[in-house]
Amino acid sequence: LRGEGDVAPAVALYLEAGAHAEAAAAIGETAPAMFREARLHTLREWVQTLSPDARLADPWLDHWLAMCVLMTDPAGGRELMHVAYRGFRERGDERGRVLALSYLIGSYFMSYSSTHPLRAWVDEIGALGEQFDALPDADTRASAALGVWYGLFLVEPDHPDLALWESRLTAILRQPVNPTTKLRIGMILSKHYYYTGRYAKIWPLRPLLLAESRDAALSPYGRLLWFLYSLPDCWSRGDFDEARRELERALAEASRSGIHLLDNHCILHTAAACLLDGALDEAAALLDRVPPASASTRHMEMWHLYLNRSWHSCLEGRHVEAAEHAALCGMAARDMGGVAPQCLAIVAQAWIATARGRADDAARLLAELEPLAARSGSDLVHFHARLVAARLALHAGERARSAALLRDALAIGRELGLLHFQWAVPELLAPLAHLALEQGMEVDYVRALVRARHMHTLPAPAHIEAWPWQVTIRTLGRFEVLLDGEPLAQTGKAQTRTLALLKAILAFGAEQVGSATLCDALWPDADGDAAHHALESALYRLRKLIGKEAVTVRDGKVSLCWTRCWWDARALQHLASAVPDGGERHRLASAICRGPFLAADADLAFAVPARERFAAIAQDLLG
Repeated sequence: LRGEGDVAPAVALYLEAGAHAEAAAAIGETAPAMFREARLHTLREWVQTLSPDARLADPWLDHWLAMCVLMTDPAGGRELMHVAYRGFRERGDERGRVLALSYLIGSYFMSYSSTHPLRAWVDEIGALGEQFDALPDADTRASAALGVWYGLFLVEPDHPDLALWESRLTAILRQPVNPTTKLRIGMILSKHYYYTGRYAKIWPLRPLLLAESRDAALSPYGRLLWFLYSLPDCWSRGDFDEARRELERALAEASRSGIHLLDNHCILHTAAACLLDGALDEAAALLDRVPPASASTRHMEMWHLYLNRSWHSCLEGRHVEAAEHAALCGMAARDMGGVAPQCLAIVAQAWIATARGRADDAARLLAELEPLAARSGSDLVHFHARLVAARLALHAGERARSAALLRDALAIGRELGLLHFQWAVPELLAPLAHLALEQGMEVDYVRALVRARHMHTLPAPAHIEAWPWQVTIRTLGRFEVLLDGEPLAQTGKAQTRTLALLKAILAFGAEQVGSATLCDALWPDADGDAAHHALESALYRLRKLIGKEAVTVRDGKVSLCWTRCWWDARALQHLASAVPDGGERHRLASAICRGPFLAADADLAFAVPARERFAAIAQDLLG
């Protein structure tokens, strides 16, 4: 049987006959294929059935046993990999030693437990760096680089050689090495980019890793690693529906292979996608699928769970509950030992303190964060820290200091393309977006951020023209309507009559304008029924033209919706109370006021009182 390549039944016969040496040799031949085919239970039983002497003769048997156990019990698999590692080292098998070391270090990530013990391997990790170029083949070099990266990225993110190893890993992704190793590399690189906010470095990995994920030689664990890469890739790009589909595929793959090691992290990444998408109920249902009591030693998983739970509670305005979750997140991060996770836990706590109006607590947390942030190498942490500090300064009335901090934060955000990031809370970010657009900071980036983070649905100060309004209306000096920043296309007389209604609504204040008032202004010679019918038709056309939500009609009264519409005359009215600085107020008034109200419509009698009123306001502001 073995001679004809039918190794599996041959192994069973060898074991039945007590021929353990022959069985061990046959297992060594077929183990890689068995592992790829997810026949982990059978492979594990075979190795465990061998006599101690047969196992001692070949450390690769302990390696394959450890690999089987790692898929369900990383801590148990780690102990077995120690045995294989010692065997390889004693026999001078450099390839086996490097591979075992890579999985030993990686097991701390696989178990989501404490990374503190990794420090004991720092010397071994350093030795790999010295030997890297002399290692025997590309697969061995790939495993070595992966082992070094696991150790440095988790334990020493400020290590001076981190960039060197990152470049080695990215080069290996383009070399012909084992596809499972490539998926491990892609996943752990993307985890680093996720921690540091360099999301744009995650995205180019997709075509490379997607090709590897379809390789027939890929192990079941490798197929699951694809999803641990793909899910943060999806939500960081804003493709939230694809993240939902990827979760379904991930859980189906886990059921097929029997490897459920990554289920909870896939669920938690999808919950993050739902939180960014504003689907809070869906996110809550996903978070409820990760039971905290059953995984109390899986510190990385608990950090991820409570980071999302604190974020979810804050989005719903339950700040006390959010603080409780953030405290648990911080405990898990400290138990885990990773620098970046500790930083993000403190970021969550600082944002919650800010939301609760506890400025002293938030300032204390920022001071605690500073030395860790310097070690983390995370631009995302610095981005959040400056945003929190800017929010505190703004709340304290220190607008100049807030603006300086905000400028630094937005420069980081724009450079990294940060639009979809964890712990984004629209209500906390919106006042900073208002200040940025009011002062002309990073306007294109801030407008994109406002839309991406659903801030455009929140009330905005009336004087901020740069806010991404659905409808922008200019009436001071010239009449112009813009939809999503683009001028309204001119389409003839019918549109002119429709816009006449808009002018009348504006002339009468654009709030709670009575139907009778509009009928008298626009159709003074028509009888009541005819005028009312003309108004209904004109309102229908106007709402179709600029958006149904932009114009509301209740109890026979017409209003513009101020969360969707910006109007220059209304902005002028609000400047006096909205902007305390006289010089800044004068600058903004000069930019808004470019002439009389509806200057080109001097023949419209209903516009005269409004024209006089706005001229007086402009005189007060401009002198």
